[in-house]
Amino acid sequence: MDDKQLDTTLATVHALLQAEGMSEAANVVRMYPVRAELTGYDNWNGGTDLWDVLFEVPATDYARMGARREQLETQITARLKTVLEQETQNWYAAKIVPARETRKEWRAESPGVPRQTRVNIFDGLRLDNVAWFGQLDEVEFLSRLYDLQQLPSRDSRFKDAAGDIWQHCINNNDYEMDWVFSDDRFQLMDGAAETFLRFLCETVHPVVRPSREEAIKLVTHYNDQLQRVAGRSSRKTD
Repeated sequence: MDDKQLDTTLATVHALLQAEGMSEAANVVRMYPVRAELTGYDNWNGGTDLWDVLFEVPATDYARMGARREQLETQITARLKTVLEQETQNWYAAKIVPARETRKEWRAESPGVPRQTRVNIFDGLRLDNVAWFGQLDEVEFLSRLYDLQQLPSRDSRFKDAAGDIWQHCINNNDYEMDWVFSDDRFQLMDGAAETFLRFLCETVHPVVRPSREEAIKLVTHYNDQLQRVAGRSSRKTD
């Protein structure tokens, strides 16, 4: 299958997934680089080529999908069969694989933020009853950091995270204030240090938290915990 055939096939697969309400699988098809790889041959029915359609997903997204990867692969594979079975007897299977890292400086990367440090920072916000979203609402705040329409909903009534969060934080207000800290869609507890630090920075952005006094208090709390990590790292390299 050449690139043009693959692209038109996937466009149809995407449309089917969208129409059937499988938005996360549709997003995989639309968002990530893809290649088709001939992986085998079977003598069935006069000869059948076996192809893998490989969706190359960044490591953080790959980890976020977790056990859902198998379900997403199954959903995409079924629609590939629907689209192609009238045209070919070859077999196609969707595979979600981690994209290869190309950064040459990865060995020199600075240490991450340990999980316990993140717990300590979030515990401080809980104890002081800090609204992490500041003067915005939860959807407005998270939209500054994430594409909520591309993240899955935890509520089957909504097709994406934006609708889910609006329902439970704004319309019905039945989520605890600290729900986002442990929600694996946002990777704050176990994701990349950059994701965690960007979240902290956003909580003290002037648009989010206009009060300079409140922002300084939060920055002091963050720095107190983060400097301990930097100190431990420095001692290890001495």
